[in-house]
Amino acid sequence: MNLERLVRKAVRLAALALALGTVALSSGCAVMGKSTPKGKLVTLKITSTSRLNNCGRAVPLVLHYRLLQVTDATPLAGMKLENVYDREAEMLGGAFVARGPDLTIEPGVTRQDPPAQIDPRTRAVVVIGNFCKTRGSCFYFAQTLPVKMKKNLFLDLTADSTCIGPTPH
Repeated sequence: MNLERLVRKAVRLAALALALGTVALSSGCAVMGKSTPKGKLVTLKITSTSRLNNCGRAVPLVLHYRLLQVTDATPLAGMKLENVYDREAEMLGGAFVARGPDLTIEPGVTRQDPPAQIDPRTRAVVVIGNFCKTRGSCFYFAQTLPVKMKKNLFLDLTADSTCIGPTPH
């Protein structure tokens, strides 16, 4: 009789532990960022021309690009692409906030990237393209954020053979 009571108690405790574990795991996902993001977002729509990243030749190439978040975009002025791409944190120093994932676009297409959370320290977002040949500083586009951002930011950019910039409308 005692053994039977102990088995029933063990089964009830196991069921309770399983239920509590399920609740803990599901709330843990919300804490770990699986819920709806809070704060402002930046969405990037990029269109590439048929001459995309062509290195001065007739054949266009895929363009690798990324979204940076900075406190100030002015340190980029005058920098060369080969000195800054893949070394953003080092070259921008204290102005660097965050770097998004490496993204690619094929020639002659338009794509919209998933929205990215804007860090509260961010004062400008920068889209930087890893062109094989570029002119001056047109390998990046910087957008300063308003002091009191009331809505999410949407960037509509075009990339061509050597530069990235606003899409003409």
